[in-house]
Amino acid sequence: MSLKRKIMENLLAWKNNENKKCLLIVGARQVGKSFIVKEFSKLYKRVIYINFEESPEMKGFFDGSLNSSEIIDKMRLHIKFKDINFQNFVDDKLLLIFDEIQACPAAITSLKFFTQSKEYDVIGTGSLLGVNLKRVSSYPVGYVEQINMYQLDFEEFLWASGIKDTISLYDLVESKSNIPDFVHNQYMHLFKQYMIVGGMPEIVSNFFKGKSYSTILNMQRQIVEAYKMDIAKYSSDNKSKLKTKECFLSIPFQLAKDNKKFQYKYVSTGGRAIEYDACLDWLIDAGIIYKCNAVSNLEFPLQGYSIPNIFKIYFFDTGLLVSMLDEGTSDKIMSGDLKIYKGAIYGNVVASILKMSGRNLYYYTKDSKWEIDFILNIGGEIIPLEIKSSDNTRAKSIDYLIRNLDLKYAIKSSAINQNFDNEQKIIYMPLYLLPFMK
Repeated sequence: MSLKRKIMENLLAWKNNENKKCLLIVGARQVGKSFIVKEFSKLYKRVIYINFEESPEMKGFFDGSLNSSEIIDKMRLHIKFKDINFQNFVDDKLLLIFDEIQACPAAITSLKFFTQSKEYDVIGTGSLLGVNLKRVSSYPVGYVEQINMYQLDFEEFLWASGIKDTISLYDLVESKSNIPDFVHNQYMHLFKQYMIVGGMPEIVSNFFKGKSYSTILNMQRQIVEAYKMDIAKYSSDNKSKLKTKECFLSIPFQLAKDNKKFQYKYVSTGGRAIEYDACLDWLIDAGIIYKCNAVSNLEFPLQGYSIPNIFKIYFFDTGLLVSMLDEGTSDKIMSGDLKIYKGAIYGNVVASILKMSGRNLYYYTKDSKWEIDFILNIGGEIIPLEIKSSDNTRAKSIDYLIRNLDLKYAIKSSAINQNFDNEQKIIYMPLYLLPFMK
């Protein structure tokens, strides 16, 4: 089953840019980077594909000079590339794909010289690129275009389900009006499936081929185990490996508690920031978690009011998070009987949606009394977003802000139908519409 991915449009735009730089596609493991570049490569007649993790001997091409012509000369002599015609490209450029480029720091540095030569189209992909950049002697700043690739978002999930026309969902957001119940119930059902399945391409593909939830759960847990192995393999030393793993395993509990602020004491007894900050940074750089910082004021720039030591942590894929919870959680999501995990799962899926939409993650807290789940910048306006895990849509923090601040409007999002209270300046938006906000 071939999945339609939005990033393909970015790749096509890059290909058609006459003044292109080398391209780096960065993202967590198994979000589909290798698959998408191989699909994209079908647009070229000549392709050289190197995976530095599968074929570490290929790093030898980057020993010594990093001049692009000299690297190509070395490749020309290699038996695997004897059938490649390196001459007379005319308008048909050779595409070079450096997969898992983080395993060859010199290849990252060489991108500067490939950009300068303008002779070849070059794409690098990296799963742990943020973690490994510290090993790069000279990062090619200004010579590389970078794209962040994520797992499937909800719209891509809908495409995979067979729903082709999602334009209407953007229109529904603009209308702010009530949605016919049968339409609302259909999309809410699909959104619950999305929370369980998540957006990892292999898992989504298998789900829509009819695989059972138990099979999907086993696949998800294999991916989680692979991330644990990455921590063990790539963390700098045994002590940091243990602490990074402790942070990783604490995430479900951190999200399930009433106060979702990340607290080191729940990582280990007596845990302190000085012991674990670098471990959280490793997980962020690996694309596994997102940090949502508190802000002290609802004014621009939000980053200027960010409180460095007060933050929440979210897992990048909610389906994988669900797989780390108790047995039977998927059934409870579909039935609505989630209890303490409902707020954790709803909050996590929204954080993931916002991040994939290119938004920075902030939340507002004041006097340990008022708290707003997310603060958005929509059209140059500060918009509070409160996530409700039950059909009771009261949200005292938003009510307080509406009364005391000059806000254009606020959003309360839950499983209920859409409605706009003009007098209260509140949009009641179902969760499945959040990915379609502009």
